Amino acid sequence: MKKKIFFAFAVLGMTAVLLTGCGKADPSECVHEFGAWAVEVEPGCEIEGTQTHSCTECGYEEKETLPAKGHCEVVDPAVEATCAEYGKTEGSHCSACGEVLVEPRLRSKKQHSFKSEVLKEPTCTDLGLEKSVCLNCGYEEETVIGRLNHDFSEKIVVKEATCSEFGEESYVCAVCGHKTMKTIAKLKHTYAGKDGYQCTVCGEVDEERIPFLSTGTTPYVLYSAESTLEITQITYSVSGSTLYIILRGSKIADLYGERHDASCWIDWKLYDNNGYVADSGSAWTEALRVGDKFEEKITVYDISLWKKYSFRII
Repeated sequence: MKKKIFFAFAVLGMTAVLLTGCGKADPSECVHEFGAWAVEVEPGCEIEGTQTHSCTECGYEEKETLPAKGHCEVVDPAVEATCAEYGKTEGSHCSACGEVLVEPRLRSKKQHSFKSEVLKEPTCTDLGLEKSVCLNCGYEEETVIGRLNHDFSEKIVVKEATCSEFGEESYVCAVCGHKTMKTIAKLKHTYAGKDGYQCTVCGEVDEERIPFLSTGTTPYVLYSAESTLEITQITYSVSGSTLYIILRGSKIADLYGERHDASCWIDWKLYDNNGYVADSGSAWTEALRVGDKFEEKITVYDISLWKKYSFRII
């Protein structure tokens, strides 16, 4: 009986001790006693940080976020540009993290303020030299001065130009005596009238001025037994190997009076450049009265484009 009671007291004593210990170990039942906060992650200018503290009784830990500090802006003053250094506009940066907050813009260098001095005068045979010094920064540079032009104020015509030969001129520099020759362009050929093709001075023939078709002078006055025609214009065109000749004019007289109308004929011949007759024929007008105008078209086939022709009314 004594043994059972002792055992019972022993069990009750152990239970009391365990209950007391669990109360401190269970965070939900512990009356926390927190220690000082310890920073885990320091907050930055733009990044949040964290800090923690724990219960000294049960070890329970709490964590909280620390707000970002924000930038600490420092103004970077503007720098004035000079002729030796670039300048910049006002900017700013953070004194804590060094981040540039306002990017300064670069300012171009100023121009040098030069004072120049000629070290060597140029001539028509030698180069000159000029030295320039900046009055602000002392920068120096030298510049080559180009040679002067020769003084060719006088010329001597060695050979006169003609329409068939070039001429020559001689020049001597009045300063250094340098000599040079210059070709004188040929003179223009002189032709007899706007339709001329042979130079009246040298006799040279300009084939490009020779007309493909020579039509003689106008007006032509044609007399027949009854009528008189005046041809005032002769024109032509070429298509392939076909030649078209246009005669324009008017009837100026009639044997039977101004009211009489009758058709008229026009005889013609086409000569090649060798003087041979290449073609011939007659063109008949419609019935005309005195004062009526006419236009007749003559067609010549199989002409040679490499020949010159002459058209004549007979």
